[in-house]
Amino acid sequence: MEVVINGELTPAADGIGWRAFATGPNGITEHARLLDADKLQNMINCAAVWQLASVIVAQKHLADISRKLDEIAKGVRGISNFLDDERRSMVEGAYSWLRQAIDAVTAGEMTPAVRHQLEGVERDLESILNHLIREFRRELLAPVKEDSIGTEDQTDGLVRKAKHLEELGGTWSSACVRVWLPGTC
Repeated sequence: MEVVINGELTPAADGIGWRAFATGPNGITEHARLLDADKLQNMINCAAVWQLASVIVAQKHLADISRKLDEIAKGVRGISNFLDDERRSMVEGAYSWLRQAIDAVTAGEMTPAVRHQLEGVERDLESILNHLIREFRRELLAPVKEDSIGTEDQTDGLVRKAKHLEELGGTWSSACVRVWLPGTC
């Protein structure tokens, strides 16, 4: 019921609830009017509709955010792959050039230009190797995600970690070029 009254309702004598009238200094000043709660029910229905609409809108926003995060993750993976490919290409290019330079040097053609290029290649490969060492250490020391129940996430994390370390090891091996750092490859 909807209660309409001008003034405050009078408390019941036993202290539980209210009486349907208001009192003043001269006794009862007004009786409460009790109306069907159609308007109140409509307000409740309206509030429920708004709440449902809010949930739907929130889910839509969460889906949009999730999709955007997936796009960002895809972009980051693309950049990471690009940088890994660039590093591998630099190592492969240096290795290819060194194979040609070995033939020229063994034939006695050690010109100042070849020497200068050899020093540049050495500097580039050393930089790549230092970068690989740092990445290898960081990956090696990175914690693996653990499950509170079961071991699926931990197993997947270890597999990913081992695969990444294997890839880094392959690039490291290429960067060493077997003649550049004897005993370390």
